[in-house]
Amino acid sequence: MPRPQNKADLIALAEKNYDELLKFIDSMSEDEKNTPFDFSSLNKKEAHWSRDRNVRDVICHLTEWHKLLLKFVAENMKGGSGEKSENKKPAIVCQFLPEPYNWKNYGDMNRAIWKNCQNVPLEKALADFSES
Repeated sequence: MPRPQNKADLIALAEKNYDELLKFIDSMSEDEKNTPFDFSSLNKKEAHWSRDRNVRDVICHLTEWHKLLLKFVAENMKGGSGEKSENKKPAIVCQFLPEPYNWKNYGDMNRAIWKNCQNVPLEKALADFSES
C-alpha cells in the first residue's frame, strides 16, 4: 500500500500492520518470543537497538506510545474550544510528552518505559497492546 494520503488510508494501513504484527508474534514459538534480540552485527548506534531486548519490550514500548497519543488527542479535543491563536494554530491544552520530558530528552522516557515493563509478562503486554 502506498503512503496514506488521508485518514481512511492511514487507519487501513495501521490496522493491516497491527494485524500482521500480531500474526507474526503468534507464529513464533515460546522460545522465539522470549529469546533476546541480537543486533550486534548491525553496528547500529541508536539506543533502541540495545534497549528493546525481546518481543515484550517492543510491545510495551508501542503500548506506552499509543497511550501518549491517545491522551494527547483526547485532552486536546475536550480541553480546547477549537479556537485558534494569532498564528492560526489551535491552542494545545496538553503537551504530547509528559513532564519532565521533551523532544531533547525523550530517550530518558523510553528508558523509563523499558525499566517499568521488565516484570510484565508477554501475555499482559499483548493484552495491554490490544487494549491501547
